[in-house]
Amino acid sequence: MKRCPSCSIEVSDRSRFCALCGAALVEKEHPVRSKEKVMPHNDGHGPVSADPEKSSIELRSTLLIGLAGMLLFFSFGFLLPAVLGVPAFWPVTIILFLAGTVLLTIRYSIVSRYKKRATERKAQVMERYKCEYCGGQNSEGTQKCQFCGAPLW
Repeated sequence: MKRCPSCSIEVSDRSRFCALCGAALVEKEHPVRSKEKVMPHNDGHGPVSADPEKSSIELRSTLLIGLAGMLLFFSFGFLLPAVLGVPAFWPVTIILFLAGTVLLTIRYSIVSRYKKRATERKAQVMERYKCEYCGGQNSEGTQKCQFCGAPLW
């Protein structure tokens, strides 16, 4: 048996918290911080992106597809009673269908804008490593052209 550091009550050796006061009985391990950049890893719960904008776009895109799919599903669900002779279901069916279609259109525009910006950024990065003299594409971080030896600005 060990004693709680806060209230001095005896607690089990396996306990991590005091049953009386709730104080932590196990000291927290402090991780050693390194100066090198740590990239996120994929733990099997979905894609991991080093680009936060891409992660945000993927999340918005997934939410919009889910909501649009739900609206379209319900619009087709209300279509059956409308066709069978209950005219009050027609406006609901049309509104849900239009809302789902609008959300799919918004999702398409968001994704296409992101792809366009990503392509432009990639072209800018590639242009930075292009030699002004020979036009050769060099590796990222090189100071001199790998083909002609000219300095890269």
